[in-house]
Amino acid sequence: FKNIFVLKTAKKSDVMILYTSKYKSVDEFQQEFNRTYPYLRIEFEQKRNGKVATEKLPEGAIEIADSTTVQQLQKSIRLLFGIPAQIFRKSGKTWLATTMTDHWTLLQQNQHGEEISAWALK
Repeated sequence: FKNIFVLKTAKKSDVMILYTSKYKSVDEFQQEFNRTYPYLRIEFEQKRNGKVATEKLPEGAIEIADSTTVQQLQKSIRLLFGIPAQIFRKSGKTWLATTMTDHWTLLQQNQHGEEISAWALK
């Protein structure tokens, strides 16, 4: 891989490594992230010739832990792939950008989304 970005973690057991390649679509990358964090969604915006193109990410790998903050992840994605990313948290039937809670860890965000969604669906 051309690009590898590792976020320092306390424990290896809660680490996920997401790989990108010329054969993997953005949808596949998003699905892998969503399998670990079902109440979070990651969105990318890449502009080419003035048009938004989100079919492929540059080749690389990123290591993500439960202790990674949203802010760290978004910054890492921007540095590794050169593409802005936004994390959204599920809140009932809607998805909210985590801009006010970017300092929370992915685990905190996911747990909060689960709690809010469970309460909202009662």
